[in-house]
Amino acid sequence: MVRTEQGSQVAAPAGAPPAERSPWIVSPGWDAFWILAGLWLWLIYAVVGPFELGVAAFGVLVAGQIVWATVHSFATTYTVVFSPIFAEARRERPGRFLGVPAAIFAASMALGIYVGIGPTMSSSRFTLENWGFALLLLAFFLGHFWHFAQQDFGVLSLYRARMAQFTENDRRADLYYTRLMTLVVQPIVYLYALYELPWSQLILSAAPISRETAHTAALGAIAVAIAASLGILVFEGLKPNRSIPKLYYLAIIAFHPLTLFYVPNGYGLVYAFVYLFSHWMVAISLAWRLNRNHAMKQENPGRALGIYVAGFGGLCFAASCIHWFLAPNYPMTAEAYLDVVGHLPLAAGIVLGYALGEQMVHYYCDRALFRFKDPFVRQNVGPLLR
Repeated sequence: MVRTEQGSQVAAPAGAPPAERSPWIVSPGWDAFWILAGLWLWLIYAVVGPFELGVAAFGVLVAGQIVWATVHSFATTYTVVFSPIFAEARRERPGRFLGVPAAIFAASMALGIYVGIGPTMSSSRFTLENWGFALLLLAFFLGHFWHFAQQDFGVLSLYRARMAQFTENDRRADLYYTRLMTLVVQPIVYLYALYELPWSQLILSAAPISRETAHTAALGAIAVAIAASLGILVFEGLKPNRSIPKLYYLAIIAFHPLTLFYVPNGYGLVYAFVYLFSHWMVAISLAWRLNRNHAMKQENPGRALGIYVAGFGGLCFAASCIHWFLAPNYPMTAEAYLDVVGHLPLAAGIVLGYALGEQMVHYYCDRALFRFKDPFVRQNVGPLLR
């Protein structure tokens, strides 16, 4: 079935190559820079080797990460909660588009404050009394991997639509592959590749796993990843209506855990940054395109675009200031992180609650913005991506 712009469906020959259809979301250059950034960013970092340039280069990388992460986080949140694109939806369903985000943030803050004033961890280890901190970490990690899986599947879906890949097998192959790679393979490989880092050690204090066991599990995950990646690349490549940019994006998904596992730790961590940056660029570019195209349809496009830039820019600036203000209380910045986490002050709990709330609201708004099963999104958001 082929979905029309109005949302109706008409029959189409299964696997038939579409006539005069571009495989790109916008253009080869635009897609290569924004959507497929995971390829060229890795090449830059592999050549420059920022981890060999000393503390200053690493500091610039971290500072850039904070700013870019903030812009990414609020790109979709602003669009859903504040932009005129969703004004009608907010009026008709205020609970879904205003109430739920507010409730998510309030609950996250309450959990963070509880962690700050609740029971400390004896010997820096989890106990049943520390359920609040365990729940906070669980929300962080499950939200992170689920969100990445959703975005990867969403990008593949955009490329599927461009090449009229509307069969159920097309959709299921992309869905199962992204779920497998992001929700199964990546967590296992991360635990091994980042074994010595604070968050990993904190998790291991509750569920002790030797490095050898982590290595064996990661080997198994890598074997599954290689087999699954080869399978879906062949499946896509043999289609009469195959998508070249989709093949590139599938390679990015496959490349991530393989690099973390096989490349020396320095470059493995660099690629972790690269993968995050490329993830952020996808969200930022699509949100910008939505708001820009919406502004261009108004009577005064320049004024409409200026309002968006001022409003979104002001929100990102305020959020960045909050991040820098709260950063000294973030518990993982201390070298003796286990001891710090074992005796979290209230300020650190507030920081963790704010960080969790910002991310969870972003995850929710990102899902609301690109949930094309929703008639409003299909009718009002879909055309703005063209």
